Amino acid sequence: HGTGNGSGPLPITLIDFTADLDDGNVYVDWTVASQANNDYFTVQRSIDGYDWENIATIVGAGTINQTMKYNHVDREPYVGVSYYRLKQTDYDGNFETFDPVAVSYDVEIVGLLISPNPVKEAITISTEGTVYNDLNIIRIYDSKGNMVLHNNLLGKLENYELHVGGLASGVYIIRSRSRNQLGTGRFVKE
Repeated sequence: HGTGNGSGPLPITLIDFTADLDDGNVYVDWTVASQANNDYFTVQRSIDGYDWENIATIVGAGTINQTMKYNHVDREPYVGVSYYRLKQTDYDGNFETFDPVAVSYDVEIVGLLISPNPVKEAITISTEGTVYNDLNIIRIYDSKGNMVLHNNLLGKLENYELHVGGLASGVYIIRSRSRNQLGTGRFVKE
């Protein structure tokens, strides 16, 4: 069921809309039976079901009378329960929003051990929790929340050396994300 701001016939006939967690990603899929004047779809995400953020825009097929499948992969889903919904916008700017679906993503929250701290050239990172052999996405943010460094590690987050000599002096937050864990820590760059 959807709600919209337009009048007249609905621009799409939605057959199904699903969001499924697999391997740390949320796979959002939907199928439409027909489209009329369909400009684009917007995939939206929320942690509370009230405030929504746009995470993807997918081009529609205009006017077509055949079944079509669409998808989007959310590679950075929220931890805990989150909601996904579909918004369809036609060429006139009218839109329709469809009922949301919920996804639960449970992971272990761990601290990161960072040494030396303060640092000049390179830090060594280890996790305080169970060490898994997994893809770890490592991001470093400055004090304003801007991502300044991004690295992927395929393996264990254990005694991993990361060069930070190019960063300006200041306080930084480091975050790691894998299929089973979210880690966080901070360090000072001299």
